[in-house]
Amino acid sequence: RPVLGARLDFEAHMSHPGMAPVVVRATERQPGRYVASIQFSMSGDWVVFVSGTLADGTSLRQRIADVVVAGAE
Repeated sequence: RPVLGARLDFEAHMSHPGMAPVVVRATERQPGRYVASIQFSMSGDWVVFVSGTLADGTSLRQRIADVVVAGAE
């Protein structure tokens, strides 16, 4: 089911310690459909999470992807 009116962030974390995460706010483009564009800052293994607050105030955090980035600047 679509989730309407949430405030969501996508967080990309490097798999090794010491790197600051890349955090991007998602935009609700259509009811319940969110878009965000992550600019990976370097090549390597990344873990992507979505976190935020639903319209009813419920907090969430979910691991959504493991990404291998090649050729990032």
